[in-house]
Amino acid sequence: MRIRAELSCTKRVCQNGHVTTTDETANRNRLAELVTLRRRELDLSVRAAADIAGIARNTWIGVEDGSRRTADNNYGGIERALKWQTGSIAAVLAGGIPTPLGTQTPPAEPRPGIANAALIRVMHSDMPDEQKAAVMEVLIRAADKAQQQLVEMADGYISGNVRPPAGCSPPSRDGRSAPPCRATAA
Repeated sequence: MRIRAELSCTKRVCQNGHVTTTDETANRNRLAELVTLRRRELDLSVRAAADIAGIARNTWIGVEDGSRRTADNNYGGIERALKWQTGSIAAVLAGGIPTPLGTQTPPAEPRPGIANAALIRVMHSDMPDEQKAAVMEVLIRAADKAQQQLVEMADGYISGNVRPPAGCSPPSRDGRSAPPCRATAA
């Protein structure tokens, strides 16, 4: 019974019968935010963007508010209106980032947390597209390096080769944080 309860929290059945997961919903909401930001960055009205995309204004509004799934055949028009490379919407829906026209395609793999926020911030900056692409590559490499360091640190704790210093403890049950911890070699 507990498994069913957990599954019901991660899946939702839409009116059209399509089952969405929390990841799909989160990525659709992220797409909505990115589409809105890019449209504003390009100084387009909703009507103008929808006209360029060749879709109905209400369909565009649905994309921007994340209220409905957009048909795959609309992606090309939306990407054209936003001056994104083909495949950008699919990349966002898979957890990646859109690529403005004239830039190299960044990896489409998900970049969770702060790295994703940094990439979105750069993407919506006033920098030229080529500079954005270069900065995004640097940020992606830095995020990958930080992730690898965290994995190595976790492996050190698991193997016993690295131990927390004396007096370092996890947060208390009342939610207050513990003193800062500095790892030492075992």
